[in-house]
Amino acid sequence: MPRSIEWLATAQSKLGYRVVVVAQGGHATETFEHYRLDRLCGTPLKEAIEASASGQTIIHFHATDPETDRATGEDLDCLGVPFVVTVRGNHRTGALPLANRVYLSANHATRHGHSVFVYNGLPVDEYPLGPGKGGYALFLGKVSRRKKGADLAIRVARRGQPVVLAGGWHLKYPATWLPFVRSLKVAGTVGGERKLHLLQHADALLFPIKWDEPFGLVLIESLAVGTPVVATQRGSVAELVEDGISGIISEPEPEALEQAIHKAQTLDRGACRQRVIDHFRIERVAQDYDELYRHALAGERW
Repeated sequence: MPRSIEWLATAQSKLGYRVVVVAQGGHATETFEHYRLDRLCGTPLKEAIEASASGQTIIHFHATDPETDRATGEDLDCLGVPFVVTVRGNHRTGALPLANRVYLSANHATRHGHSVFVYNGLPVDEYPLGPGKGGYALFLGKVSRRKKGADLAIRVARRGQPVVLAGGWHLKYPATWLPFVRSLKVAGTVGGERKLHLLQHADALLFPIKWDEPFGLVLIESLAVGTPVVATQRGSVAELVEDGISGIISEPEPEALEQAIHKAQTLDRGACRQRVIDHFRIERVAQDYDELYRHALAGERW
């Protein structure tokens, strides 16, 4: 189960909702129930709805794969329950003709001919402000996915800028598994306290993406601990990062990215964290969805 969904379920329970998560992975917590199943119309979900306390029920479907989500989404109508669909990836025009779609950013929605969006968020208290001054820029993403820009991060390191590359390794990038570049440290796959430590002590997060990212959760994770972002102008980046305040938006060239890293070190880490407090708290996400739920429960479709 993605952390963003677990965080949202926890925040919604604090608003007074009884939250039942139905997913292939994950587990129950003190704040929400959990059922495992393969199909949305499966027996566990029906049992969960029937077992719900008296009152109104709404289904919040998180769509991640248009190839399978279209059929699953169409099953929503068979349950006779109001629903909202959060689209968590990109899809071709017309590939996901579901009602009540919610995208992850204004850019994400606009590119799909839609207007309704709710930003992702995180529990800010779980991301304490860090000191920075670690002497490195941090690349944190799946190295195996070319669109994440690991090759650009490596080229920045070749210029002498210290870079920590976290997110695995890949044969197509020899520098990720052989010590070719002195300024490059390969951290492998990281998570938990190790990931938090790297974010807190980085001079900047290097985010040189080559595709239209719907949101980019790592951006707000970085900002939450006070680490400014250096990113290329794609997808939702300009909505999340205030150029010159919480980060630097750069051209996708090694020299420009290196210069942007130096500029980012002069930015106020407190202002970076405040950006998340003001716009990307998980409590705000829960409130925004609460408003959309009310519209869906009233029979509205968008």
